[in-house]
Amino acid sequence: MGKKIGYWATTAFWGSVWSLLLSIGILAEEEKWLLRYVPKEDNKFVDALAKMALSYDEELLMFDETPIEIQGIL
Repeated sequence: MGKKIGYWATTAFWGSVWSLLLSIGILAEEEKWLLRYVPKEDNKFVDALAKMALSYDEELLMFDETPIEIQGIL
């Protein structure tokens, strides 16, 4: 028997799918754009920023100094 998926997990999944579809729609309206895959191993700085963003509740963070999470990468 398959694994049961909770309501919230299913809702979060479809919310993510919907966001992706909206983003694709916005890109489709633009005349020129480029999409390029870069493995996170090759872009450690952005990967660290993304992980750091997930750990904060604020919508906008501004730093006077380089965050500790980023210092080791630079």
